[in-house]
Amino acid sequence: MDKQNAEFNAEQKRSLDNEDVSATGLSAEPAELSASEAAAVEAELRHCLAHVPAPEGFTERAIARVSAKAAQSELKTAVREQAKTQRRSTPFAKAQQPAAWWTAIAAMLLLAVGGDVAYLHHQRQQREAAVQQDAEQQMDRAFQLTNHALDKVQGGIDRTQAGKFTEIAVQIGK
Repeated sequence: MDKQNAEFNAEQKRSLDNEDVSATGLSAEPAELSASEAAAVEAELRHCLAHVPAPEGFTERAIARVSAKAAQSELKTAVREQAKTQRRSTPFAKAQQPAAWWTAIAAMLLLAVGGDVAYLHHQRQQREAAVQQDAEQQMDRAFQLTNHALDKVQGGIDRTQAGKFTEIAVQIGK
């Protein structure tokens, strides 16, 4: 049935599309039916819409089904009522009072907010740890650069002192 509907919708779309009108052979204007064609369509419609009598025993089966559903509904209602009375007589009957429910809801909200606060605290600690680690890395890099600069200065001093020792040795040798 879905396939037929899809085909019908596609055919309608093609008939509305000006480019596809000539390809389908359909006209964009509604077709006029002759008197004999109109009579044939009307006869077919009358045949399709003609009254069909119900099969034998249909009424009895329908009434039996409705009464069975009504009985089933009544049974479910009775079971629910019995369950309600049993719950009222249990030791936990007070837990089903509205005040107890409000208390439980308040406790759940408190836990949810407390959990949210704990999560935010955890996130803040993680951010602080990341900032601290970044600062440590920057300090390590600064120490490396300073050490490198000091090594260069020390090398320059060593060369200067070596040059002075050489001058002193040359002067002593003269």
